[in-house]
Amino acid sequence: DKQWLKYYEEKALEYEIPNCSIYKYFKEQCKKNKFMGCMEFGDPDSSLKISYNHLFLMIDKTAKALKKAGVKKGDCVSVCLPNIPEVEYVFYAINKIGAVANMLDPRTNPENLRLSLDDSNSKLLLSMDAFCPIFESILDKTKLEQVVGISPISSVPKIVRSVVKKKKPDIEVELPKNDKFISWDKFLNNGRFYFGDTEAQSIGNEDAVIAYTGGTTGISKGVVADNRCLNAMIVENSKMGFDVQPGDRCLNIAPPWTYYGLSNCMNAYNHLGALSIMVPKFDPDDLAHLIVSYKPNHIIAVPSCLVSLMRDERLKDMDLSFIKTIIVGADKLDPTFEKEFNEWLAQHNSKCKVSKGYGMTEVTAAATYTKDNVNEPGNVGIPFIAENVAIFDPTTGEELQTGEVGEIAINGPKNMKGYFGPNAEKTE
Repeated sequence: DKQWLKYYEEKALEYEIPNCSIYKYFKEQCKKNKFMGCMEFGDPDSSLKISYNHLFLMIDKTAKALKKAGVKKGDCVSVCLPNIPEVEYVFYAINKIGAVANMLDPRTNPENLRLSLDDSNSKLLLSMDAFCPIFESILDKTKLEQVVGISPISSVPKIVRSVVKKKKPDIEVELPKNDKFISWDKFLNNGRFYFGDTEAQSIGNEDAVIAYTGGTTGISKGVVADNRCLNAMIVENSKMGFDVQPGDRCLNIAPPWTYYGLSNCMNAYNHLGALSIMVPKFDPDDLAHLIVSYKPNHIIAVPSCLVSLMRDERLKDMDLSFIKTIIVGADKLDPTFEKEFNEWLAQHNSKCKVSKGYGMTEVTAAATYTKDNVNEPGNVGIPFIAENVAIFDPTTGEELQTGEVGEIAINGPKNMKGYFGPNAEKTE
């Protein structure tokens, strides 16, 4: 009774989800793109451009540093980084060596951060330098043996850093005076003295990531995803017809400590050979400026961003024909406004219509999506090709028919392995 399959082409029904690490699948996918741009970071007029080739070079260096620091397969390494190049180096390197990335939101209450560090048994944390004082305040109550402080300009060539600092003197924060805190440069340098293997033979059902729910229906909980979860998102995107071509420019504004940002943006863009414009700190009012400056082909955002776009004078007479995709999630989109926004896009020469989906952290962000031929205002599309979505009576547990109201049930390869952390036992 999967009525949604009629919207897929026959060839889309044949697929296989790679039974390997996220890193290995990514490297295989990007062999042909290694000399293309992977990331762009910094001010538009002086941005740093990083190729896929350089990305993999830095992943290798980071993996060696992790191994030198004593990280073993199955260990949890905590990460508290925004959208800067280092978050990609760190995430893929952790996955390469078979460890688990425990993605932390710096806005979380310090006590909950401490519990997340403690429950994951993390001995190593890689954090933005600006967040280090938060962790210094709870350091003695954790098992952390080392904290690596990463500057937002760590990827900038050293010869250029002094120039950047003169323009923005507050861009770097001095690390706490504690032997457990070391700089990113020193951490990488330590890795030069590791000479063993760095790639673990991981398989699809091994734990890969812990990200945390937003707490909208209760206490925030850690959600464990395995390699297969993120690999499945790539396969499903390709079958849905997500039209990202190698070289396309994608605006990466969703935070990487969410599955929305990590799986649907960063990892998906990378596998498709696109160039990610890394935005470490984002406000909805910044979106128009980013569009004017970078002219992205693809934007993944939240509905509130669309309001600011329509009202911004900088876009009033701008040709937006370069925009191929605008996807919104994480909140409800009013159907009347959706129609109005689509008309606004057409008036500015864009052929796209805003796309939506439905999901949650527990299904690695998204279970349904509005494919081109199923994208009417007010709907959330059809299930991704590998997902099963049904409606059940919450009282009797019986499956309901089309048009009946009940509780949504989702089953698929992107379903979490389970809850994790200090609040897991409080789950109903």
